Amino acid sequence: MLLLLAMITACAMMQTIRIMKHTAMVDIIGPTAIDRNLGMRKRLFRKPSLVNYTQDQGFDPIETPYIMNAETTLQYMSLYGTMGKPIVYFITPTYKRKTQLVDLVTLSQTLQHDKGVYWIVIEDAEEGSKRVRDILERSGMMFAHGSIESEEEVDHTNPPRGVLQRNLGMDIVESIGIPGVVYFGDDDNGYDIRLLEGIRHTEGVGVFGVGFRSQAWYARCIVDSETGKVSRMTSKWYEPGKNVAMDMAGFCAHTDLIKKTKARFRNSAEPGRIENDFLNQLGKDVSEMEPLLDNCTKIYAWHVQSYVSRPRMPDNITEWDPQFESIHPGV
Repeated sequence: MLLLLAMITACAMMQTIRIMKHTAMVDIIGPTAIDRNLGMRKRLFRKPSLVNYTQDQGFDPIETPYIMNAETTLQYMSLYGTMGKPIVYFITPTYKRKTQLVDLVTLSQTLQHDKGVYWIVIEDAEEGSKRVRDILERSGMMFAHGSIESEEEVDHTNPPRGVLQRNLGMDIVESIGIPGVVYFGDDDNGYDIRLLEGIRHTEGVGVFGVGFRSQAWYARCIVDSETGKVSRMTSKWYEPGKNVAMDMAGFCAHTDLIKKTKARFRNSAEPGRIENDFLNQLGKDVSEMEPLLDNCTKIYAWHVQSYVSRPRMPDNITEWDPQFESIHPGV
């Protein structure tokens, strides 16, 4: 009887150990992954330092920046078998608004299918928010999270949105020091996962088409069938030798070229032409740009913009519901 009881107890302990091991394996999938097979025993991400938690606002400040360094990035790439595959640095400026969370969640669930993407999210704020960090951590991706507040209005002119945020993103890319391709992907756009593989092997400046939700259906480059080089752009703003008229979502650039030219976005650029100003700094003529995605004939990025019209609480809710805080946008 005692022997039978001992055997039952041993089996229960073994089952408990199996459950614990299973839980640890689940952790491997997430952003706090530990590759036990490679003998790594340290967490890949540190826990954020939280301050001034305010439940009713829902956007509790968090310590930024957080940057996954080169060593950890290489460990992550080894873990997911993406070593030797050029990194796509996907730089996303974001700001607090009603649709921010759903836009970021949607984008994260596209990007997480490609383990060779390093997602850099920069908030337009003095401090980053825990909600944005939570989305990044749940994505299971390589990521950096930073924040910088846009400059205030000067002489009744609004500086272009996202300038400082994209520049901070490029600073982070250079601090990591691993070559790759930089793409500026806004969080309110829609993307086909094939975009990432299509731009990954860019050597200088790559260009491709972008879809729109209104007015023109798309904007793209036109490729000369004889030379195989880009000859012009379809945009009505295109001016040979002066204005490339390239949409932010329609180009990418290699990190080596950005580092060599020290190119950055500038608030001093003409309104609506910050992309043109940036591309001019890279020093590539239109004919020197690389036509990607089947010679600019495929559209894998769209301007869609989610929209919320005057959201309100349900009719039978008369006061703030704390349980709703976890999904409320906080604005």
